[in-house]
Amino acid sequence: MTPEDTAKLSTLAGLLLDHRLAQLRKTAETKAKTEAALASLARPFDDRGDLAGASGAIAALAYQRWADARRAEINVALARQTQQWLDARDAAKSAFGKTEALHALADRLTGLQKR
Repeated sequence: MTPEDTAKLSTLAGLLLDHRLAQLRKTAETKAKTEAALASLARPFDDRGDLAGASGAIAALAYQRWADARRAEINVALARQTQQWLDARDAAKSAFGKTEALHALADRLTGLQKR
């Protein structure tokens, strides 16, 4: 393998690493948005006293039912996004390892050719 071959492979590995890191960043951002949506549902129903008597209680109950259903949907999406993030993280780790191995190989080949 010539130094030109290792340079080409290093370039390709660098491009692959950049792509994998971009995918990881994108999945992390999507996951963070979903986590924020889930956290926003943790706030209790805000009854400022505008509704009198049973109307306020009915509104609070309706809100809780809606929030519970929405939480269930968000948890399913969050589980899927967490798996996608884990897969993207593993792919980025693998691409990083390949890039580092190629750099080490290129350094070794350069050292052998100088002798």
